[in-house]
Amino acid sequence: MRFGLRTRVAIAFGVLSLVIAAAVSIATYAFASYYLLNQRESAALTRALLDSRAVDASLAAGATPTEALEQIPSVGQSQALVQVTGTWYTAGVTVPPDALPEGLLDLAAAEGGAQQRAEIGGEPYFVVAVQLTDAMYVEVFSLQDLDQTMTIGAWVLAAQTVAAGLIGV
Repeated sequence: MRFGLRTRVAIAFGVLSLVIAAAVSIATYAFASYYLLNQRESAALTRALLDSRAVDASLAAGATPTEALEQIPSVGQSQALVQVTGTWYTAGVTVPPDALPEGLLDLAAAEGGAQQRAEIGGEPYFVVAVQLTDAMYVEVFSLQDLDQTMTIGAWVLAAQTVAAGLIGV
């Protein structure tokens, strides 16, 4: 079966528009995901460092670990933990201390601090650990909302790519 010239040109334009739309969608998704994740991690790291300083100052002033954690304002979906002489104290129970990424605490103790993206209980988290004077401070930030946003964005871009291919015909 041979198609006429008009049909072949229409199919060529449809395929070309589909390829261009796919390339633009992939580039948009890659840039958006890199930018949003980088911004979220940067903000979380800054917050964890400030919170760790506050906890360290409170512990140095004689506060109990629980009191030191209570002084940290609760913003967003994060959980603060502090380990003092081998005992963990936490302001929440979203992420238990034994679920923290292996090696993160050792790396933080050796280098003064560490950060890592991890999947805990099937959900994405960004974990920051900071070695304090006499304790280890860990703050866990949920990336679930960002993950949902990026999933929705991916589906929207895929639908727009298909629509562009159909419009091109």
